[in-house]
Amino acid sequence: RRKQNRNNGNVEKLIIKYNELAREALSNGDKILSENYYQYADHFLRISLEQKERTKEKTQNISG
Repeated sequence: RRKQNRNNGNVEKLIIKYNELAREALSNGDKILSENYYQYADHFLRISLEQKERTKEKTQNISG
């Protein structure tokens, strides 16, 4: 359980990191690199949502 919480934190940090990199690339005029970083951020966002859904399901299974 502790490991999963730690991974959630890392995923959240990666989402922030890649969004920041995307904004920086865009401000430097590199639209392609920016889009690449946004795709990474989107990937980690999906992972985060999947992890949260799994956690929710486990909690419901335990309590129900």
